[in-house]
Amino acid sequence: NLFVEGGVVPVSAPLAVGDSIEVLGGATLPLNRPTTVGGMVVVRSGATVNHGANADADLNKGVTNSLDLAVGGDMVVEPGVAFTVRGMGAPKGLVSGSGSAGSGSGAGHGGTGSDAGSPAMMRPCYDAIKRPRMVGSGYSGKGGGAVKLTVGGTLFLDSAIDAEGAHINAQYSGSGGSIWITCRKLVGCGDLDADGGRTHNNL
Repeated sequence: NLFVEGGVVPVSAPLAVGDSIEVLGGATLPLNRPTTVGGMVVVRSGATVNHGANADADLNKGVTNSLDLAVGGDMVVEPGVAFTVRGMGAPKGLVSGSGSAGSGSGAGHGGTGSDAGSPAMMRPCYDAIKRPRMVGSGYSGKGGGAVKLTVGGTLFLDSAIDAEGAHINAQYSGSGGSIWITCRKLVGCGDLDADGGRTHNNL
């Protein structure tokens, strides 16, 4: 078993855990590379699960931090967990849906970005609707990150999974990221959020 008891414990290379993982309150687990767990995963109240920010240089080299977790058994996410990759996606100009400089157009992802009153400036869609894997695109703010959960048993989800674009006190934020969940059964009251980022008009 792997117990994450406190501090920040990043996963920076592919990781395989034969049994189970438990993330205790006060601990942060950034899953930057694919992680496979043979047993179950339990994330306790007060814990944080995320992935690292995507820097310009990393994306230019084709390296993207994203949360890709495969669990053989059940996964439990208790209430009060910060399961968030908000604003952890791409900055301006590094993904095809990025907002356009000087045009006032917003970033796109699963849908087109705003056209600022000019259809010619509409930012394109990218990624797959049914199996989304990519981070959101940015402009003034970064896009949202990417979460993929594959759970062999039941996913007990009682906290939100947040892949929104960054919330900024400016115009033209980034697009939402992606959330892809495959499980035998999904129960709980947690939300799934991959909206575009809020701006100064609606913070």
